[in-house]
Formats: sequence, C-alpha cells, structure tokens
Amino acid sequence: MVCLCMLGTGAPAPAQNRGAAATEPIVQTMPFYRFYDPVNGGHFWTTNPAEMTKACARCRKEGPACHLITTAGTPGSMPYYRFYDPVGGGHFWSADPEWQQKACKRCRKEGIAGWVLHKDVVASAVPFNRYYNESSGKHFWTVNDSEARNACGTCRLEGPAGFVFTEPRDILHQSYWRGGKGRSRKVPIVGGRILWDQASPWSQPITTAKLPGKGPLQSLSSYWHGGALHQSIWRGNQGWYRTVPAENGAVDWKRASAWKRSVQVSALPGHGDMQNNADYIVGNTLYQGYWRSNQGWSRTVPIRNGKVDWQAASEWSGPLDAAKLPGAGDMRSLDSLVIGDTLHQAFWRGSQGWSRTVPVRNGAPEWGNASKWSGPLAPNAVPGKGALQAQVGFVVPPSVGLRK
Repeated sequence: MVCLCMLGTGAPAPAQNRGAAATEPIVQTMPFYRFYDPVNGGHFWTTNPAEMTKACARCRKEGPACHLITTAGTPGSMPYYRFYDPVGGGHFWSADPEWQQKACKRCRKEGIAGWVLHKDVVASAVPFNRYYNESSGKHFWTVNDSEARNACGTCRLEGPAGFVFTEPRDILHQSYWRGGKGRSRKVPIVGGRILWDQASPWSQPITTAKLPGKGPLQSLSSYWHGGALHQSIWRGNQGWYRTVPAENGAVDWKRASAWKRSVQVSALPGHGDMQNNADYIVGNTLYQGYWRSNQGWSRTVPIRNGKVDWQAASEWSGPLDAAKLPGAGDMRSLDSLVIGDTLHQAFWRGSQGWSRTVPVRNGAPEWGNASKWSGPLAPNAVPGKGALQAQVGFVVPPSVGLRK
C-alpha cells in the first residue's frame, strides 16, 4: 500500500472556479452549547464548554443549541451579549446592549457571546426563540419550539432573540499562483460540506514582489497550529517561513512575523529543483512532504504538549515515483486539508488537476480506504495564464469564549 502522505496542506480539490459568487454571506460559526443543572433545573449557554467544567461540574452538556457567528462585520449581524445578575446568580442573553438599563440595572454586562442576525437577512438562518417561565422566572432559548413546549408547557414565547444557524459553518481560504501571479478567494463550508457553488469571486492578482527570495515561486504551503497560521514558500530552491497570528477566527495579516530562511533544497534528499512542498496536521502529527524531479519524499513530526517536536521527526521516506499517480507530465502543486473527519487531497500534474478524499479515524488517515482520484481538471478552470505553480488552502479554527 502506498501512503501518499506528502500531498500536503490546503484545498480539498484543485484550485478552480466551481460556480458563481456566494448567494449568502460567507461566515464562520461556533457552537453555542447548552448545559443543564439537574439540581436547580436551570440552563446555561456558552461557546466554551471548559467554562462550565469549572463553574458547574454537576451540569450536563445537552449539545449545541445553535451556532453563532464568530466575528463582527457580517452584513445584518449584531452582537449577542451575556449579562449576569449578582443578586440572583442567573444569566441573561440579549442582542440589546441596553437590556440591563431597561430590565435589570443591577445586572452586569459580561461580554459578547457571539453574533446573531437580524430577521430575514440570511435565508438559511432560523429564529433563536426566547421563552419565559412565569412560575420559575427562568428563560429558555431554543431553535426548536416543540422542545420548549416539552420542557415547559406553561412557558410563554417572547419572540426571537436573533437569527442563528443550525449547522456549523466555516470558511476555506483558498489561493493559487499561476504565471507569476497569485489570487485568493473564500469558500463556505456548511456542516462539513464544501459549497463550491457559493464561493466568492477570485481576487485581483498580486505579484511576488512582496515575497522573499528570487526567481519564480516554486511552492507554498500552510498549516494551522498553536493559535497561528504557519506559512512556507520556496523560491530559487530556497525555503522561507513565517507565522501569522489569528484572533476570533480571523487571520491578522498585519501582525505577521518577518519571513525567515529555512533550508536550501540541497539539504533535502533527492535531486533537481523543488517542485512543491506541503505540511498538514492530522491528530497529533505533522505530515510533511515535497517533490523533486517527479520523486516524492515524506516524513512525520510528532506534536507533544502542544508543540511540534522537530527533534523527534522521522527520517525522510522515499522516493515515490510520480508514475504511481494519475496524469502525465511534471508534478506541480499539491494540497491537503482536514475538514471534520475527512482529509481532502489534490495535486496538479502537467496541465491537469486531480483530487481525492481519505477518511480520518482515531487521529490518523486511513490510506487503505482512500477514494479513487477524481479528474482531470483543465487549467482554464482558474483565471490567469501560464502553468499553475502552487496552490494552498486553510481553515482558521474559531476561538471560543466571551468577546469584550
């Protein structure tokens, strides 16, 4: 069995135009979990389950009540605040920033739990209804009205607190370089499904002028770890890398570190020019790979105590002959990305693109159950002229907890 673990970070399919511009806002969400206290019968909602582990060990997680938008800026969105009553010890959630002045002046605004939408802004959003129990004085929020009736037949519907999503949403950030120019776009992920037909348009092209090194761009890769995006590029057979921090699910490009030299191609096994490289994480392992002269090499690096243990990296394994892959011609870009429990792999060879999926079980790819390669994809599937040089994609995990 051949393990194609060098088909590294990024897009789950070769970079391509797969449809029109998005019909809904492309947003990232985070689960808004509901906990139940069996002692007092109360409920608590939070995006950070660890918060309840510390505050109420006896409370039982009932699952995500809905999914909130992670950041500000989505058209039609508004902050969803959490308030605390220091006398009664209860909490209240509202999109009205002045709720405490109107209903509970002693209550303290603790922060923003997430963002919700106004009515009818997004077709797939549903009302997050608020109910009031006159007997207990408690409130209950849910997207399922029958659930509220079963839990509290005497509760009174007060109306929607806002509009939310019932499925998780994420954003695939996709980029490619062709003919010395780079373009990028965003592709929505809903419930683990990549919605190619709702991708944003490709951006205007950029050049390599702001990238380190000299010569044509040979490769780029990225992986997410430790609260930052780790990027690497190859130009003129010299590798470069940097890190870019993220906050609230968004990459902060202005705080990117300076590019640093990594290794020269002569320090790696094989011969010839660097064709591409890739890095991606599955479970607690960083998979690395590259191709030179149509031969592939790979290795694994363990992640221990939240850090990549470079000293414990395995030896490079290879070479793998490109003849074992579909298509013809020289290897060009390659890409891999884990979404949910699936590893999406893609590569370009000659002027054709190919992709497949590999299930992930128990923190490792099941190479023996990989799908067949799908393709070929023609180069006119993406804008620009010339050979496709590199492609990459990444998903930034949402941060959890209250925003101030």
